[in-house]
Amino acid sequence: MQYIPQLTEGRVLSTSNTGLSAKFYIAMILALN
Repeated sequence: MQYIPQLTEGRVLSTSNTGLSAKFYIAMILALN
């Protein structure tokens, strides 16, 4: 499960504004799962 956040974190670094939203979005998905 940790490899998913790491890959997204790399993408988050590329996008600063949408990165924050994406991080929360992913966190919620992981929480639901």
